[in-house]
Amino acid sequence: MRGTTDDPAAPGFRVLVCDEAEPPFGAAHGLSLLIRPAGGEPLVFDTGPDAELLRANMGLAGIEGCPAGTVVLSHGHYDHTGGLGAFAGCVPAPTVYAGRGFDATRYHVSGHGTRSIGLPPCVDLRPFEVRTVRGALDLPGGVRLVSPVAAKTFFERGERCLTLDAKGRKPDTFEDETIAVMEIEGGVAVFTGCAHRGVVNSALAGSRAFGGAPVKAIIGGFHLRDAGMERIKATADALEEMGIERVIAGHCTGAAAMRYLAARFGERFLPLKAGREYRL
Repeated sequence: MRGTTDDPAAPGFRVLVCDEAEPPFGAAHGLSLLIRPAGGEPLVFDTGPDAELLRANMGLAGIEGCPAGTVVLSHGHYDHTGGLGAFAGCVPAPTVYAGRGFDATRYHVSGHGTRSIGLPPCVDLRPFEVRTVRGALDLPGGVRLVSPVAAKTFFERGERCLTLDAKGRKPDTFEDETIAVMEIEGGVAVFTGCAHRGVVNSALAGSRAFGGAPVKAIIGGFHLRDAGMERIKATADALEEMGIERVIAGHCTGAAAMRYLAARFGERFLPLKAGREYRL
């Protein structure tokens, strides 16, 4: 596992948007990655919350125009879809892949009020060909999309505050959640946007997608921000048991989980930061 070395032939990814950033890159609550398979076509995995920020960070990274012919949306929350407009002017426009129902209305409902957190009104899907991912779908270069993520673990459960209606009566089960699984040396790397169905479930789904291949790296938001230490420890235990060599986390993972994972995995752990490039 090469980490952040500069081997241009190795598969890897560049963080375009994340909650933390290397100066002079901008930071925002959200995620966008430019994934580069070995010998295959690059793809954009999520677009962050804002097209202007995404364009600015791509410019700082020396990326001009449309960096990929494929955009994958891991799920329909604003912080993963809001930047899609950055690619609306591309000729041709990239093909967008998303799970079924990604454009449903979505809400965060709590004692502090109700707010819409789904696809932002500013996002216009008309310039794009949108293809639905259901089951497994192969992209060029050894990347396979999987949607939905099967719920297998007993400790990874959804949050009651995330719903499909403004009154909080219909829980969001994230039927649209989509992961990207990339072949790398010795196994696969699994990319998840927020892991709303669980990061361990995501890793297991990635392994199954390639016939039980070892998961060498798990990358993305792990959605442990509001989790207690019992779940954080159970997550780390399961990832350790799977023999994962690289845990690369950020965005919605949460400060407590980031600290625990860093202490638990040591040099095998890396934080996600906008502007950084990682080799796998």
